[in-house]
Amino acid sequence: MRSTVTVGGGRSPLSFVSNIVIMHFLALILLVVPIIWLYAEFKLSRGVRVALGLLSLVTVGILTYSVSGVFRFYESAWHRTSIRDAADLLRKGDTNAVLHAFDTYTSVVATGSTFRASEKMMQSLRHDAN
Repeated sequence: MRSTVTVGGGRSPLSFVSNIVIMHFLALILLVVPIIWLYAEFKLSRGVRVALGLLSLVTVGILTYSVSGVFRFYESAWHRTSIRDAADLLRKGDTNAVLHAFDTYTSVVATGSTFRASEKMMQSLRHDAN
């Protein structure tokens, strides 16, 4: 089940606190499974070593994939927030702030980082909105 957060009064299937608990649990697994595998390499039989080695590889792969999803989630959330802020500024007639934010996005995305560009655009719009 994938956790989603909606903006503007919607409810999330998982609360913020439970997301934090889940992330700490996953981090603990990421640390514990390879440590148990290393212990098995020196103290346990060959079958246990192979099984724990495979489990460690699968666990690290799944957790790596999960962590990469966090970046996609934040980039998407920053884009949604930026579009909403840009619409608010345009309604107020502040087109220069919106153009400045888009210029900021374009200059940062030229470096190859859409993640950082979306963050900078959101920060620019938030700064100009205040």
